[in-house]
Amino acid sequence: MKLNSIEYFIAVAECGSISSAAKKLYIAQPSLTKAIHCLEEDIGTPLFERTRTGMILTEAGEKILPEARQIIQYYHGWKEASKGREVQNICICSHVSLAGFLLPDIILRFRKKYPNVDITYFTDASPERFLTNDIHRPSLIFSICNPHMEQISSQPQGTCCQILAHGGYGCLVNRESPLAAKTALSFQDLKGYFLVLPNSILNGLQKAEPSQTAIMNFLPRLAHTISHKYIIEVDTVGNVIESVGRHPDVYALSFSPAHHRYEGVRTGSLSYIPLCANEADGDLCLFYSSEAYQQSPIIKELVRAINTDADKFLRSLL
Repeated sequence: MKLNSIEYFIAVAECGSISSAAKKLYIAQPSLTKAIHCLEEDIGTPLFERTRTGMILTEAGEKILPEARQIIQYYHGWKEASKGREVQNICICSHVSLAGFLLPDIILRFRKKYPNVDITYFTDASPERFLTNDIHRPSLIFSICNPHMEQISSQPQGTCCQILAHGGYGCLVNRESPLAAKTALSFQDLKGYFLVLPNSILNGLQKAEPSQTAIMNFLPRLAHTISHKYIIEVDTVGNVIESVGRHPDVYALSFSPAHHRYEGVRTGSLSYIPLCANEADGDLCLFYSSEAYQQSPIIKELVRAINTDADKFLRSLL
């Protein structure tokens, strides 16, 4: 039995499907399927039920899963003991429009689990500028990138890029707004309405700072169309959502599918209308150093946790 087979078993159990686990592990689906079959033959019992909707653990699989996780945890502990020095500082930066999405809960779990590791979390309008391949102070970048732009993963060399979700920007509006009746919005439709933005995004727009985030690909043209007097600056994303909830003539830019995290969207007090501009398309991406991922178990664990939670979020929308 190979150690990789145990890691593959855990990934399939957590993802619920061969295809999702294969993407997570960066291996071909047939190879993963074969590895799971070999593991089941070695153990002498099926670990999964194959269904139309995915892979479900059998009773034996349920029993083995926590033990498999412990084996992998022991293995990484042995490897770290041989390396000596583990990562003590990790920087996690997300795009400001993703504030409060997935990462805070994950970081809380990891701070509890690893109290001696300093995990710094903050948001920025151009998070890609904090990307580094320093394996002693590694960074994880959570951003929304335009799929037509050059991937950040090529600069600097050695950076991994995982696409967690495909989507695009649209507008969050009050359900009493006339905009809520539309199925899609053009920039012309937004004339006469007030766009509310966090000040960090507005500062980036005013300074014309280079950015590979999707919002900066279309925001300058939107601002020119509606004119700057219809743009309102606020402190936080929370203030943005509050303003939209109070005023029918106010709207906010939000990335789908992450917009489902807002309570107003779930209760129906806020409506999400997609923008029909092609440049509003985007991919929710996670960037990190491939070397740090290979050498640091906590980075690998963080990346897997983000992938797992993103998959759970997306499945909850189905």
